[in-house]
Amino acid sequence: MIVRSIAIPYNRIEEVEMFDVRFGDCFVCSNKYRSAMLVDCGSTIASAAVSKKLSMFYHKYLMISHFHNDHISGISQLANVHFNEVYLPNIIDPCIIRLSFATLLISSKTSPLHQLALNLLLTIPNIVSCLTYKSKIVFFKRGDVYCNRLDSLRILWPSFEDNKARTILGQLENYDRRELLQRAYAAAREYFGILRENLTSSDGVEIIEITDNNQGQLSSLSSIVESFISRQDGKLSVSKSLKNSISDWQNEISLCFDNFTDYNRQNNVLFLGDLPKDIFENKLVPYNDIPLLPAYRAIKVPHHGTKNYFTDLLPPSDYLLISNGKARKGWEISVYYGLRYRTRAICCTNYHCACEYEFYKTKCRACANPDTVCGVQNGNSIVIKI
Repeated sequence: MIVRSIAIPYNRIEEVEMFDVRFGDCFVCSNKYRSAMLVDCGSTIASAAVSKKLSMFYHKYLMISHFHNDHISGISQLANVHFNEVYLPNIIDPCIIRLSFATLLISSKTSPLHQLALNLLLTIPNIVSCLTYKSKIVFFKRGDVYCNRLDSLRILWPSFEDNKARTILGQLENYDRRELLQRAYAAAREYFGILRENLTSSDGVEIIEITDNNQGQLSSLSSIVESFISRQDGKLSVSKSLKNSISDWQNEISLCFDNFTDYNRQNNVLFLGDLPKDIFENKLVPYNDIPLLPAYRAIKVPHHGTKNYFTDLLPPSDYLLISNGKARKGWEISVYYGLRYRTRAICCTNYHCACEYEFYKTKCRACANPDTVCGVQNGNSIVIKI
């Protein structure tokens, strides 16, 4: 895969503000030319502060890295904010839509797996209320390069060349009750048909342009999902390992990006969503078609800094952005970010450090350093100048 040539805009990301949403992501990247991008909207906790922040800007963009609650549940609180463009992982694939409907068959309505599938299927109709005539929904995949009035964005992940959704569907089809799957596939075809009907393409990037005619059609996607759920008269019983594979797959399609303001300087940012460690270390880093930059001004670390996602292969940076609040043991920030990296560890942690050592009544080296910014400033957010 070859990355297309990049037209570097005069505009660039100059500030990143990280909002306190406890365990979840919510960032606003902005510049002085009245352009801003909200990267995830993890909860309702910061909705008022985020809305107030975005009201300062004329050009507004929304990027949803993936479909977990701690990244998207604040959408419903942003109906008064109208975005020029919304960026999503490229889910315009029949296997992805099929797998999402099939997941509704194998999980109870109260299970996290059921919620994950609903989030993926309902995100598009839910964000239509935040869009106006001439707004766009843009679907990204690895290798895409996209310029807006904020900056140039390089999409580093997800890659859909190895379609794990197709593999999981093949395993599902080995189970009995295939008639249930056929019903799921029928709903998926109807859903997918509406998406395809509204798609346009620009330099290989798939886009839905919002018009007066298609807003209602896109909103009707939710009725397809609701109708499918209401008609269920049986569950498809599958193994726990297969359910875990579906859950893991949600993180593996995390949308990761950097900006390409300047290859030789550190005034760039890198956002890694909830990308699993093995994907980052074995695929994203070794691939030489889209190399990471030599250094960054700020890096948003994977999955809130938890230890199972820790990697020591991050490029050098001035700031590590760790969006993690006080959480149960096992979900706290890995102490290795403080031990392995000579940076300021920026922890969105509700006024206190939440690293592993807290449970042992001591602090990691980074958090014990008085020069380290660790905790929320001004009650709501931390501002990083890029």
